[in-house]
Amino acid sequence: MKRYICLIIHTERLHDDKLWKKIQKLLKIFKKLNVRASWFSINPAFSGYQAMGFDEAKWKERLKFLAENNQFIEQHSHFYKGEEGVPKGKGYDLSPENVLKRIREDGKWMRDQGYEVKGFISGAWKINEEILKILAKEGYKYDLSQNNLDLKEDLSIREIDGILEIPATANIKRLFLDFFTARFSRRFLKFRGNSICPVHFHDYDLVSKLNYWLLIFLILIFTLLKYKFTSIKEFYDRNFAPPS
Repeated sequence: MKRYICLIIHTERLHDDKLWKKIQKLLKIFKKLNVRASWFSINPAFSGYQAMGFDEAKWKERLKFLAENNQFIEQHSHFYKGEEGVPKGKGYDLSPENVLKRIREDGKWMRDQGYEVKGFISGAWKINEEILKILAKEGYKYDLSQNNLDLKEDLSIREIDGILEIPATANIKRLFLDFFTARFSRRFLKFRGNSICPVHFHDYDLVSKLNYWLLIFLILIFTLLKYKFTSIKEFYDRNFAPPS
């Protein structure tokens, strides 16, 4: 059985200069240990983020830097209803019309920057069958929006409405605590002879010294244990993509 760990980063504060310095240091460690993470990025051009002062130019430059340093860029969308000058917009709107609008606008921004978009994470874990159907119709191959960090449900990787659903089962602290209580295997999902642990966290979680050093510890430990760190796209293409 091949054992994989996927670092899944909800990328929402890339314009923060202090945070960016930490990310740059982390990328040096990633490079030394051959770690390729999945950075699920918001669209900073969205009116609600512009009202919060997000610097689109910095996002473009920094996403490019991530990609040039062997990281993979994916799509992270919050279903805010946009309104000019209103931070984040007017709250969540899960109507099919707004969901499709946000997915298409954010996906177009990603593609305009040169990134292939196959994967998706919904903001605030907002996901349902209708959203999954929209994602499948729009050509997305996998979604990681189902929250099972508390392990309250017996969930597995499965295809739903034509899209592969990979539940979230771990974050930095939960995986660390389970490692020291010899229960970390419960954070792994088994599928087609593989074992994968999707580790979710936000980029701004790295501001915390505790989170930062716990993450480095986990990378070192699981590297020594011969687990492979891979992006979600690589994992999907290797194991789930239909033959060409």
